[in-house]
Amino acid sequence: MMTKAQIKKAYIDGWLDEIAKELTRYGTIIKDYSFEIESGYHAGSHRVLEIEHYGIAWIIEKHNGEVKTLGRTTDK
Repeated sequence: MMTKAQIKKAYIDGWLDEIAKELTRYGTIIKDYSFEIESGYHAGSHRVLEIEHYGIAWIIEKHNGEVKTLGRTTDK
């Protein structure tokens, strides 16, 4: 389990997949939304998660299981 400082450092260093795994494993899922796009460039499965961990709210956006964006929304 990573500390809050380790997660922040990993975020700055761009280790989005590792942070996403850590957050889904140990954080509290606040929102979980999934949808499918049938055709075009963005075709496939999409998932948006909002997770709270160590007093920080994070949003993870995935496309076909791959983390595309990850960002902090609040830091207490």
